[in-house]
Amino acid sequence: MKSKTKQKNVIAKSENILYKHCSKEWHLIIDNTIQLFNFKKNETIFSEGAPVRGIYIINSGKVKVFSKFRKDKIRILRLAGDGKILGHRGFSTTNYPVSAVALIPTTVSFISNEIFITLVKANPEFSIYLINFFAEQLRQSEDRMKSLMLSDVKHKIAEILFILIDSFGFDAKEPNMLSYCLSRKDFAAMA
Repeated sequence: MKSKTKQKNVIAKSENILYKHCSKEWHLIIDNTIQLFNFKKNETIFSEGAPVRGIYIINSGKVKVFSKFRKDKIRILRLAGDGKILGHRGFSTTNYPVSAVALIPTTVSFISNEIFITLVKANPEFSIYLINFFAEQLRQSEDRMKSLMLSDVKHKIAEILFILIDSFGFDAKEPNMLSYCLSRKDFAAMA
């Protein structure tokens, strides 16, 4: 995270899950503890094996979450866009088990583990949101594993296209075009 740029805590509160799901009494604490970081295209947000310091929430941008399985090979585990959480896979461990890289210029909110735990304990609505988020992540992961293990190449590509639509949606100017398309290398890493 050496080249990230830190900016003043100015975020769209209506779009951030912390403000959406935590009670208004906690908004001042969030305001005073949340940090915003800008990442350039292809810049690492956090790396596999790095110490876990907190949770990231994407304010704007597109991110791929991946794990290395050989020296030079990666497996893309997830694509995430606006409003999604990053770093949660490392929450119960001391080091991140995955890496996250910005696919386009991306702005994220960062909140330390200590504050995050306090928010979870004090805000039942936020806790329920997280339970649903984790359950959905697990379901998607299981479905994807089943589908990709049993499918032919055409079906795998179609599944990846559906994941792209789910993660990033369509282009605002051209509704029939994806808002972001993976490189061939990233398609292969997902398949």
